[in-house]
Amino acid sequence: MMKIRQKVTLEVGLQYARQTHKFVDIPIVDPDGGDLIGTRDEVLQYDYVVVPLKYNFMLLHRNRLNLQFSLGVMGQLFQSAHAKNFVENLDDTAYTVRQEFDTVEFGKLTFGLLAGVVVSYDLPENWTVQIAPIMRYSLGRLYESQIGQFNYSYGVEFGLVRRL
Repeated sequence: MMKIRQKVTLEVGLQYARQTHKFVDIPIVDPDGGDLIGTRDEVLQYDYVVVPLKYNFMLLHRNRLNLQFSLGVMGQLFQSAHAKNFVENLDDTAYTVRQEFDTVEFGKLTFGLLAGVVVSYDLPENWTVQIAPIMRYSLGRLYESQIGQFNYSYGVEFGLVRRL
């Protein structure tokens, strides 16, 4: 993190991120008779390495505690994807299936925007610990799909930041 002006800092870093999509109560239909034989919940997870470039605007500074508003851009480098299916049949049998999938090519690069609120505490020797609820908006889709995809996600960032 580098101070640009009295109340503005520039932050760049390297992050690991996981985006999760969950679909619940998907019907499982018998392919022969068309009857409902159970339901499943599916969880899709995508792993990224993220390089954010953020401007932090100081809203409040009390002793070592800070409250900032953050705006920025990011590059996301796709690493892996996997799915978990939690299946429950009508006969009360249940099981979990985990699988890796290659819908998205390894190393695909996407870009996006981000905004959030940063709460930080200044530690000695130019270190800061911070937590930030954040909203991300991807400028491109990771892959094309027949189902609707949302290009945004919400999350929380935790970090230890070195001030320059």
